[in-house]
Amino acid sequence: MALRSVDFIGAALVPFFLEWGHISRGTMQLLQMWFWIWTTMLDLPTGVLADRIPRKYAIAGGLFCSALGFALYSRVPQLWVFLIAELILAFGMALISGAEETWLAGILHDSDMGSPVKAGAIAGRANVISCVSRMCTAPLGTLIALYWGLNAPILCAAVPVCIAGCIVLMLPEPVRKKRKATIRDVVRTGLSFVWHTRALKLLTINLALVEVAGYFVVWLYQPLLISSNVPLAYFGIAHAMLAGAQLVVSLSFPIFGRIFGSYERFAKYAALLTFVAFAAPVFHRHILTALFFAAVGGGFGLTRRSALFGVINAYIPRQNDEASGATIRSTMSTVRRAAIAGLNLCVGLLDTYPLRLTLGLLALLPLIAFLMPQSSEKKK
Repeated sequence: MALRSVDFIGAALVPFFLEWGHISRGTMQLLQMWFWIWTTMLDLPTGVLADRIPRKYAIAGGLFCSALGFALYSRVPQLWVFLIAELILAFGMALISGAEETWLAGILHDSDMGSPVKAGAIAGRANVISCVSRMCTAPLGTLIALYWGLNAPILCAAVPVCIAGCIVLMLPEPVRKKRKATIRDVVRTGLSFVWHTRALKLLTINLALVEVAGYFVVWLYQPLLISSNVPLAYFGIAHAMLAGAQLVVSLSFPIFGRIFGSYERFAKYAALLTFVAFAAPVFHRHILTALFFAAVGGGFGLTRRSALFGVINAYIPRQNDEASGATIRSTMSTVRRAAIAGLNLCVGLLDTYPLRLTLGLLALLPLIAFLMPQSSEKKK
């Protein structure tokens, strides 16, 4: 987890595209749309694959693809190279999607720690490891960019990801009952289960709304800092602060669960705080509102899924998780990724308009999630 979360790239992400890649902010978002379209298309097929082979092989394969994509991205500042690299990265992410969470859920089931409270707390601890890794490496990424060039951080990122893939291959695989289900049966079972489980449909839409907003925090806080004339040297500190906010929120999952009565109720108010974070720079453009946007919008918007990890698991019976768990989770994440792909197009087209307009429109997503009803089905 720590190696996979090494984040040399994030601190200089936008300058990498604008200055080294020589593309506009609009083209940058369209490039991300290309990535998310492929991720959406590949998500379900790779989820099915992960249900047919040992899931650690799917995760390791995804990490190796990611390393290859990073290495290719840093070669030459050509759009066609970026498109190929994004395609490879999309395949890597799709391989990991679904398989990773299902793999962890299987381990928790085997150790009798699969309840929503215990699983949510463990997911929070996993987030803590990820956040500490990003906090430590984000400032280092800025130094790498300043001394070796804006493309150097993305090349360096390939090394720890590749090592992480090798480590995953040595980890144990949760015991699964041998089944003779065909690929068609796996697909039909996974899709049908999500479609006929009202709680999962509500959670899928609700998660997608806030996660999409959280995704754009990473892409928009740097343009806000640039508009406030903040030097590149301080971007690493700002990115570390974003990771630090996620660290604090993740560590506080058990506390929030007790205060709000459940992780699902906490997630509802996390959506409201994400809305407030987007609204702040709309009404007042300042370096402090940019930092507030990054800390609160990222802190709650990007960790909310982990808080609901145990809640999602509770709606998926063990027998379904073993047979088609990765397919079920890939089906849920496909909705989010399709939304990100579409909104990248919209944000790209809004490039010539004030950034406040983009932030204001994106603020509506977590607000809708806050106003949505909570899932009411009894947990299985």
